[in-house]
Amino acid sequence: VTMPIEHSQETIAIINKFNLILTSFSVIIIVILTFILSKKIINPLEKIKLLSRDIAKLNFRTEKIKTNDEIEELADSVNQMSMSLQNAQNELNKRNENLKIFIGGASHELKTPIALIKAYAMGIQDGIDDGTYLDTIIEQSEKMNDIINNLLYLSKYEKRELKLENVNLKDLIEDTIKEYDVFIKSNDIEVNLNISKDKFIINTDKEGIKLVINNLISNAIKYT
Repeated sequence: VTMPIEHSQETIAIINKFNLILTSFSVIIIVILTFILSKKIINPLEKIKLLSRDIAKLNFRTEKIKTNDEIEELADSVNQMSMSLQNAQNELNKRNENLKIFIGGASHELKTPIALIKAYAMGIQDGIDDGTYLDTIIEQSEKMNDIINNLLYLSKYEKRELKLENVNLKDLIEDTIKEYDVFIKSNDIEVNLNISKDKFIINTDKEGIKLVINNLISNAIKYT
C-alpha cells in the first residue's frame, strides 16, 4: 500500500491543526471549570472567615452556606457555635444586670440600718438614751445580718447547683419558728400555727427553702 508524500503531509498538517484546536479548547474548558470550582470553594470559605472574625468581635450571627459537602457541615458547626455563644452572652448580660440591681438594692438597704445604728449609738454616747436605743441597735444589726446572709446565699448558689432532697415542710417551719422564739417573746407576738399533723414532703433544696421561711418569719416579726 502506497501513498504519495504530498498527500501525507496534508493529512499530518490537518491532524496537527485539529490537535492544536482541540488542545486550546481543552485548556479553555479546564480554566473555566477550575475558576468555577475554585469560586465554589473559595467563596464559602471566605464567608466562613468573615463570620469567624465577626464572632471574635462578639457580633454573633449566622451565615447560610449550601454546598452539600464538608464546607457546608463546617458552616453549620460555626453557626451553632455562634448561636450558643450568643445565648451564653445574653444569659451573662442578664445575670450581670440582675446583679447590678441586687447590689444597688442591697446597698440601699444597708445604708438605713447603718445610719440608724450610728445615730442611736451617738445618742447613747450623749446620754439621751430613753431605754430603747440599745434595742433599736440590736434590731438594725439583725436586719443587716439578714441582708448579708442573703448576699452570702446568692454568692454560694452562683457556684453550685441546687441539692434536691425530700424535706418535711411541716417540721422545717416548726423548727424555724423555734429559732425565733426569743424574738417572738421579746416583741410580745403571738404565733398561731394551723398546720396539718400529717407530713408534708416536698422535693426541694433544704437550705434554700429554709432561707425563704426565715425571711418570711423575720419580716413578720419586724413589721408586726
